[in-house]
Amino acid sequence: MQTFWFIFIGLACSVGLASCTPETKSPIVQKLETSELHELGASCGGTYFAFDGENLVMVTNGKSEVIQKSVRFTDTGDNRITMTANYGAVDMVTRYRINSDATVLNFESFNFDPKLTSEQLAKLGLRPERELEAQMRETSPPMVLCPRNTT
Repeated sequence: MQTFWFIFIGLACSVGLASCTPETKSPIVQKLETSELHELGASCGGTYFAFDGENLVMVTNGKSEVIQKSVRFTDTGDNRITMTANYGAVDMVTRYRINSDATVLNFESFNFDPKLTSEQLAKLGLRPERELEAQMRETSPPMVLCPRNTT
């Protein structure tokens, strides 16, 4: 499970897309931003991800840690959500598929924007995009959108 959190955090910490203003956020984006994201099978318990304003946070034992500032979501249609975070001149676009009743989020793909060369990736200490995406596919479990605990 720690591998999953590391990979999810690593990718979430490198993400890029168009921002939605509050007036134009789709119901799916609104639900995502107001839910707790738990690993499928955790019965909405334990460590989870959530959104605090525009920040992605990881909550463990009631304590939150900002994982990425200024994360933005776009509903791209066809049950797909794109998550973006900016790192200077580079964004990383991560795409997720959400099931038809908007309760389970599955990793689909990601890419850097602009596309980085092998040399640029090596400078950043990252492997080629294809390898990173393969690792994400292997280690990213589906995430369940659970109602926020308000206590």
